[in-house]
Amino acid sequence: MLTRRQFASGCCGFVAANLSRGRLGRGDERPRLIERIDEAVGRAVGFLAGKQAADGAWRSEVYGPLRDGPSLTAFITATLVKINDSPAIEPTLGKAIDYLALIGPEAGGVTYPVYAAAGAIAVFSRQSTTRSPRAPDAWLACLRRQQLVESLGWNDGDDSFGGWSFAHEPPVAHNGKPASPLAVPNLSATIFAIDALRAAGCSADDPAVQKGLMFVERCQNWTENETVLDPRFDDGGFFFLHGDPIRNKPGEAGVDSMGRTRYHSYGSTTADGLRALLACGSPTDHPRVRAARRWLIANFSAEKHPGEYPADREHLRPALYFYFAASAAEALLVSQPKRFFCVSTWATDFGEVLLGRQRRDGSWANPAVDVREDDPLVATPLTLAALFYCKTALSRIS
Repeated sequence: MLTRRQFASGCCGFVAANLSRGRLGRGDERPRLIERIDEAVGRAVGFLAGKQAADGAWRSEVYGPLRDGPSLTAFITATLVKINDSPAIEPTLGKAIDYLALIGPEAGGVTYPVYAAAGAIAVFSRQSTTRSPRAPDAWLACLRRQQLVESLGWNDGDDSFGGWSFAHEPPVAHNGKPASPLAVPNLSATIFAIDALRAAGCSADDPAVQKGLMFVERCQNWTENETVLDPRFDDGGFFFLHGDPIRNKPGEAGVDSMGRTRYHSYGSTTADGLRALLACGSPTDHPRVRAARRWLIANFSAEKHPGEYPADREHLRPALYFYFAASAAEALLVSQPKRFFCVSTWATDFGEVLLGRQRRDGSWANPAVDVREDDPLVATPLTLAALFYCKTALSRIS
């Protein structure tokens, strides 16, 4: 029998699950599952095309703050350019890229500048534009301005240092603290920003990336110093941000021996953290990477967002399901040790569950409203990203 440590060490965890459930013989089903994914993607792209405005933008029909244009457009376009393997996507994609090139960050009024900039950079790193050659540099400059670093009054002793936030304007330090809740840096905005910097050609040694890594590591329930490791809290997972038990969805886990408030690890943040560690240059065998991957594998579920939710917060679990699916599918794919790619079921499980939740019009939507996944223009691109990574994993398995 495999020990828990062997189970959590990486690929063998999913193999063990296969053995126990008799699923190693499902290889013949992979081609059909890939076909079904392609069919679902085609329907979803048709849905998105039908919701695209004449100017190439997407604007929410559910939430006012997501009607600005750049926020949703950059987010959706970054997904479309990633999955673009069909001529059917080109007209929709071309209109969206032209919109992002012409609108630029200088227009102002962008609800989520970090997400918008990160999405636009991801798009232009894969597909150039002739409509406005300066657009990629403008979006990259916008992203760099939003990082909480020395130029905004932050120092490397601050928990906030190096991260990115939801702030509309560059978040200047006020007595060493963010000026508002929106200015508190979080792991989601930070991984989007780091991924965008890397996509733009920045190396892992870029100062912005390395400062981002400092923030990322401070969001991990882990220490490499075994003499102070606290097994009650240091499980290798990640939390969302510092100093706010409300926005850390499962809330506080307790107070450690050093008097610090600790937060529960949960699925979406651990997937984000794992991806961020790798994007910042940490190798797959780094202790922090291995610890995060162990947590993600040991707690994996394709049907629900994992994490230790107290009873009074259990209602928050479903809110991040599609975000979790997108981030976890990518994290499990990119964190796989390069020396082998083993048979696993996470891609099959995610694929089956996500396909089963597609709506008749080709979209996805979450009944939970807490993080706006009830808006199909939010949930659908997240699901498309998740299915892209599932398909990639299924295609690699021999």
